[in-house]
Amino acid sequence: MRQPLQNARTAATPDEIRQGRELRQEVLRTRGTAQRPQPPRDVRTVASSRAVLLLWALPVPSADITGWRVYKGTELNLYREISDRGTRQCSVEGTQNAVMNLFVSSVNALGSPDGESSKVQAQGTPTAEAGAPGVASTPPDTVATSGADTSSTAGYVPRWESGRTQ
Repeated sequence: MRQPLQNARTAATPDEIRQGRELRQEVLRTRGTAQRPQPPRDVRTVASSRAVLLLWALPVPSADITGWRVYKGTELNLYREISDRGTRQCSVEGTQNAVMNLFVSSVNALGSPDGESSKVQAQGTPTAEAGAPGVASTPPDTVATSGADTSSTAGYVPRWESGRTQ
């Protein structure tokens, strides 16, 4: 009679399970995956004097995103590469009253071409307002993020408070 095969591995303890999960998450953050990342969501523009502010949101899932690429004019004309996944806005200078085609894509640790998502297009038109600020500020309904990937607005000073003395 045959004997059943014994499992060579013993049951993992809760600490070993947690450590394994943390290790997998760290590998995903540092190396990415072999899959292309998802494209950014909710891409929109805000017009300002001589510039357009391009805004977007993290895709779902977003664990392997390491940065962004912004293109101006065509999908081949790289305007800015952002290596901080917490930054989700970019001010793009332009000519007043001229429609600008802008594209944004997410990037994982693999980089181009396999580690870049499809590009999402948005259009914006810089205005010719006299006395307006040169660069658009973040709209009040958008959380300003820079640096760490957080949803906190700490350190963000609205434009109307920047010149205020205490």
